[in-house]
Amino acid sequence: MRNIYYHFRGMGTSKGEIFGLPGYELGSKTQDTKQLKIRFNNKVELGPIPVADATYPKLIRAGDILPSFYFEISRDLIEKHLNDDMNVVEIFNGAGDRLTESGIFGFPGRVLYPIPNSENIGRVAATVGPGGFVSSGASWYVNIVDLIRREQGKIDKGMAVLDWGVGCGRVMRYFIQDGWRNVVGIDIDQLNIDWCNANLPHAHFERCEFDPPTRFADGAFDVIYGHSVFTHLDKKSEQEWLGELSRLLKPHGFACVTFGSEFTCALNWHSVQKSNPTFLWPLARNGRQDFGADTAGVDEGRDGYYRLVAHSREYITKNWSSIFDISRIIPGFANNQDAVILRKKNK
Repeated sequence: MRNIYYHFRGMGTSKGEIFGLPGYELGSKTQDTKQLKIRFNNKVELGPIPVADATYPKLIRAGDILPSFYFEISRDLIEKHLNDDMNVVEIFNGAGDRLTESGIFGFPGRVLYPIPNSENIGRVAATVGPGGFVSSGASWYVNIVDLIRREQGKIDKGMAVLDWGVGCGRVMRYFIQDGWRNVVGIDIDQLNIDWCNANLPHAHFERCEFDPPTRFADGAFDVIYGHSVFTHLDKKSEQEWLGELSRLLKPHGFACVTFGSEFTCALNWHSVQKSNPTFLWPLARNGRQDFGADTAGVDEGRDGYYRLVAHSREYITKNWSSIFDISRIIPGFANNQDAVILRKKNK
């Protein structure tokens, strides 16, 4: 039987990656990593022993963050159970519990809609290539759907869903492909909104202004998700948009937004800035750190609006709780970014 290594990892790799997966925050039970199992499309369970990647050896410490694993999996076995829709992988520990809440990943059996060109992708995902664009969006999609099931108790594809900061539809394309009927994407970037309108049918896309409010009514959405939007806002805009998201949520809805945390900064320190830890120290000191303008080009008309920002988990919990009830923080929800689950405050 032909065996290959599928690289389960959240950072870029040239070693046959088919899933854009996050690192795992394992707590103190590192022995669990020796008993990992995966379930593929609810049909087959495999129990390979993972090998920790040595890329970030200094990061394996008390509290253990283990950024990646290798699994040796038979290509024949995987291909036997592939389907044309979304293929789902879940990772479990030896006790049969999902390793982390975000230990569920997806990749599409077919690419139903066009893949954006490098200019469009580069405005929202830097150097991510077409394969990474497709696989990371699929993994985030199945995580969000799993989250909806957990938070709302059911999946109703008629729910009103807002993709805040939709970009060129990295996640939204799968909501459409999977038959969700009431989905909306907004972004400040007209170029990518135009691309979405031209290439992704059965959804509504429109440009929003840099500053809220949007045109939508109070309580318009059951679910709001935003990938890597608060990583690009200054403090004033952050507070304004938190208020707007609260306004847009239905009373029993929730928002899932990602942010760069201590985990993000630690990874960047060791992978990019090994000799210059300028990410980690200011964040530890300040709780919120703005590293300056990000020149992706999406803030045409207001140069400098688009920032590079990180938040500590403690900062999120303390400062955002004046606007939202903080349900919980999910480490490594979107590759190297955490997610926070926000509930509308009862008035």
